[in-house]
Amino acid sequence: MGKDGCDSNVQLSLRRLDHIVALMPVLPQAWLGNQELSRYESLKCAARRAQFLGGHWLARQAMAQWLGGKWSDYQLSAPDDAAPYWLAGPASTTWQSVYVSLSHSGNWIACALARRPIGVDVECSDRMRDFAALGSWMFTEAESEALSQLAPALQQQTFYTQWTLKEAWFKQAALLPVRKTMKEVRFSAGAGPQQAAVAQTDGLTLALYPARATDVCMAEAVLQAMCWSEWVCTPPH
Repeated sequence: MGKDGCDSNVQLSLRRLDHIVALMPVLPQAWLGNQELSRYESLKCAARRAQFLGGHWLARQAMAQWLGGKWSDYQLSAPDDAAPYWLAGPASTTWQSVYVSLSHSGNWIACALARRPIGVDVECSDRMRDFAALGSWMFTEAESEALSQLAPALQQQTFYTQWTLKEAWFKQAALLPVRKTMKEVRFSAGAGPQQAAVAQTDGLTLALYPARATDVCMAEAVLQAMCWSEWVCTPPH
């Protein structure tokens, strides 16, 4: 059904963290599972704690909206350095087959759900930065050289587009048995068999892999208002 429907292959949510915090129960102990609570309590930074809670709350809300049941009946794992996965859900739903990907940047939290490995990345993209230094561990020499030749505004847009695409791909690839690096994957504009989608607005860039924009259920108006483009992935050999 695409952008306005909810029978799509990917369920995507994007919310402001301050809005999420205003809606969450005050006490994390009231709704976090044991793994999540242990992870939450290990985080020392208040901002990181808020992002953790926001992502796990948003994922529950998205699952309840998609599959039904109470949001509080869903429970996520909380690994230190990996994507979470569902530990529990309402008996009347097929929660076991749903993959989840979370991302946060600044005051934004993104959540993607799908019945296949999925990756989402969101970045606040309104700052000029040392793109050469940031890209040295993500881009090949050829990609870095091409980026350096661009005018500043286009360089900024291109960097964040490629960065979010590679991050989304890596999150999805981390769920697969063969591990590769972000330097080994390429993305180019257009349509193809291994599709990615990028959404951009002033100061924000979001990427999904694998996904076509027409296959994404976008519940929030902010997602529907963003400019979407299609990208083709050339995966590592």
